[in-house]
Amino acid sequence: MIPTNATLGPPCNARARAQRLSGSGLRRHRMAAGITQETLAHAAGLAPSTVAKLEQGGSVRIETLNKIARALHVKTSQLMALDTPDPANEDSSRLGLVELRNTLTPPIGLTDPTRQTSEEPYLPALLGVIRNGAAAYDTLGFRALAKRVPKAIRDADSAVCYFDSGEERNRALATRAEAYLLGGRYLTQVRQYDLAYHALSGAIRDAREIGDTNTAAFAISIMSWLLLRQGRLDDAERVAVEAADHVEPRISTAEPERLVVWGWLALAAAAAAVRNNRDDEAGEAGRIAASAASALGVKPVGVQRFAGFDSTVVGAVLLRRHPEHSKRLAAAGRGHA
Repeated sequence: MIPTNATLGPPCNARARAQRLSGSGLRRHRMAAGITQETLAHAAGLAPSTVAKLEQGGSVRIETLNKIARALHVKTSQLMALDTPDPANEDSSRLGLVELRNTLTPPIGLTDPTRQTSEEPYLPALLGVIRNGAAAYDTLGFRALAKRVPKAIRDADSAVCYFDSGEERNRALATRAEAYLLGGRYLTQVRQYDLAYHALSGAIRDAREIGDTNTAAFAISIMSWLLLRQGRLDDAERVAVEAADHVEPRISTAEPERLVVWGWLALAAAAAAVRNNRDDEAGEAGRIAASAASALGVKPVGVQRFAGFDSTVVGAVLLRRHPEHSKRLAAAGRGHA
């Protein structure tokens, strides 16, 4: 079991992201520790002038915030301001997001828009389009995905409206869940977090309604990465841990897809925990991710609906994606071996 006293989706290309710092919170924690600004600066490997400036509040790199939190022996999230972070500065039109935004956030009036089609949707073809997009996620390019996803979501939405009951409706909901999931992965990648949250929430709701735990759990793993990128470290760890505990399989009899989902959730939990100075929890989660990858190595995976997962992925996410934490995470993992 992953520790639950806190709180992959696939990793995004990490960029240094500024977080809002609570200057008064930093000062309060420093004074509670009984140390001067100079002593804190020395412990964190920073200049005293930097600490003095940070106690005034403002934006700070997550790596710097993490160093200060470690020096104070507190969680990184305890030093973060509670206000809304600055929005991503990507131009939606440049990224080809206008149509996708219109699809996910249509205008709401006093009456519901007519979305039902008079022609019966052919779900196998629609699902094939969505899964082809998911399979080619890393090679299609942002513009190609931005053009493909809106129509897939609209068509799946129409199918859900067309089939009002029975097995056909369940298949329509399953199709829409995967369409939303593809959109959520893409939007998280391009740092459109509010839209990504909307898409992932839709995927989770649809998948839960039909009992598709694997799809819901994989969407939650991406949600965890989204929350991590927003600096919501406690939330990112919590949702991943809770979902991982829920889907934890018996390794000897587990289906490969369940192992993939479990592994991604463990990776997401590890990434959030190590960023939040919770090394023991990060080490345990990393060990679980490695166990999932090891078990997959002896099972035929077959058709993958989700991002590929193996030992190489585990190493890339836990080490290369977070080089500043790699030694701590590896040491924590050895402590749980």
